[in-house]
Amino acid sequence: NIDWEALREEFLPLFEEADTNEDNAAYLFALRDFAWSIPDGHVALYGPQTPLNNDFSENTAGGLGIAVLEVDDGRFLVASLLEDGPAANAGIEVLAEITEVNGLPIEEALAEVIPYSSPFSSEEGERFQQLRYLFAAPLDTDYEITFQNPEADAPETVEMTTIAETDSFGFTSVNRDRDFN
Repeated sequence: NIDWEALREEFLPLFEEADTNEDNAAYLFALRDFAWSIPDGHVALYGPQTPLNNDFSENTAGGLGIAVLEVDDGRFLVASLLEDGPAANAGIEVLAEITEVNGLPIEEALAEVIPYSSPFSSEEGERFQQLRYLFAAPLDTDYEITFQNPEADAPETVEMTTIAETDSFGFTSVNRDRDFN
């Protein structure tokens, strides 16, 4: 049920402009965004696309030292915490429930995330990756997070800024601890 004409209307001008300006980077970004708009996990853009790789690296270089997973009852719990990371230093503990991100209920904040590993064939796959990318951001990105620690009586809200760390992002990778040799 893909509306190919709507996609053509949206993306053709981007490809034409990139072609007219002989802008390879703009063309690659248009191609990436076009691929992301097709809900099929078999559609992807691979290869040595340096502008895209640089964009990914820049936009995921920072983290808060926190990995969050969604549990069956719909809560979002801290699964991993980097010692001395911004989240730990702000008082967040493992198994704390995250309820808001930047003033939005976490569900709404997740809905705004477009993972670099797009597109997806299932809502579950997309949701998992949105949660991974929620706290992966450029360096020095400010966050406001509302959470409740396991033994706390009430939630609290803290402000943090991303630092150079990708361990928390890697914690939830489907390839974590895999040996590809």
